[in-house]
Amino acid sequence: MEESKRLKKKSWLKYCIWSISFLLLIGVGTYIYYQHYFTDSIEGSFVSVEGEAIDQSIEKSKSKEVEGEVDISKIDYDYWHEDRVISTMHEMTHQKVRADQKWGAVEMTEERIDMLNDIVKNSTYHNKDALLKILSKWKEGDFRTADEDHNALWSLQDGNIGKATGILSEEEEQEFIEKTFKTQTDDEGNE
Repeated sequence: MEESKRLKKKSWLKYCIWSISFLLLIGVGTYIYYQHYFTDSIEGSFVSVEGEAIDQSIEKSKSKEVEGEVDISKIDYDYWHEDRVISTMHEMTHQKVRADQKWGAVEMTEERIDMLNDIVKNSTYHNKDALLKILSKWKEGDFRTADEDHNALWSLQDGNIGKATGILSEEEEQEFIEKTFKTQTDDEGNE
């Protein structure tokens, strides 16, 4: 009788070990699959689809009458709601700031800054003034407070991981751009 209980206990222990091992294997495999197929991961950051979305919005909203002008009636505010704009601006700062973790990246270009500025300027967003203050600095090419801008946007998103601790040097920013955005462009061109 005692021997029978010992064998059942040993069998149960083996079953538990094998079950946990199997679940861990599935978890690790799923994580690797996701990282490989669903993100363009570069040093913990991945290129977000918002960059392409901004570019599409720029094309759709170009005024036919005046070159370089945006027809605000063509801005899709259902898509470009306040949270998406804040998230996109936050991810744009990642090329400028030093942080332990960066989740997502949108390449910061003059055209994208201008588009976001037009979107925010013609919005009724709760944080409109704060967003316009940041965007107006960016439009002037002033990124001296990009870390503070990042943290303000990060706070609006209730961020708790990845606080900016400084600004990247020009060389570090260029390296981030090359590794994050140029690699993606090269990969897409070779497919």
